[in-house]
Amino acid sequence: MFGLDGKTAVVTGAGSGIGRACAVRMAQAGAFVIGLDLDEASAVETAQMTGGLGVGVDVSDSDAMEEVFADVASSRGGIDVLVNNAGIALDLVAIADTEPEHLMRHLEVNTLGVLNGLRHGGSRMNDGGAVVNTSSVLGVFGVPGYASYATSKFGVIGLTKVAAVELGPRGIRVNAVCPTTVDTPMLYSFPAGAQEAEVFGDAATLGGIVDADQVAALVHFLVADDCPVLSGLAIPIDKGITAGVSQTRWDRGAS
Repeated sequence: MFGLDGKTAVVTGAGSGIGRACAVRMAQAGAFVIGLDLDEASAVETAQMTGGLGVGVDVSDSDAMEEVFADVASSRGGIDVLVNNAGIALDLVAIADTEPEHLMRHLEVNTLGVLNGLRHGGSRMNDGGAVVNTSSVLGVFGVPGYASYATSKFGVIGLTKVAAVELGPRGIRVNAVCPTTVDTPMLYSFPAGAQEAEVFGDAATLGGIVDADQVAALVHFLVADDCPVLSGLAIPIDKGITAGVSQTRWDRGAS
């Protein structure tokens, strides 16, 4: 069940965090994984864990991405699974103080990176394949200071839905996962990472944040042939944050 034997999978942002967890899990399920990351050394390190390949590439560079996907498709006979996961989170800035460059940098990596994956990977996918894009709960609701990041992640959901419509006739499923705060190296490099983890963990109806392996489990389900009917969805993996007010928050307000 949920086997990926014989499938070729491409994962962006595979050098750490969610991307690495997805690469490792899919390799364990039988896929041959090509991990892409801006940090080539990290991509190669992941490849050593999966028995696949690691490639250094900037997902915001359309020409470079096209070359990588062309090489993968040529050598592997097409692509069966694509996980557009690479992303960044810069410092928090209120809308009134947001410079265009701050917004554009998030869009270049988080949104254009997904577009480049869909453009150059989607056209080289085998019929019946599956794509998962990494959005965020901040692609579903707003939090102060996250205007640039949230805008880029809302954009990922838009791309997901349109791609699901356009690739559907070929039997290719396209979905997005929307994690809450994830316990990854990126969280601890983010200036407001500790605050985010505390606030989001407190707001979650199940309490706490998620780890990369839990996100990878959902991604694995979505790309497996056992899940042939889900497409165009943006699925929160959020410990219940989007369900409503947590008991912890409610009790605090009553005290």
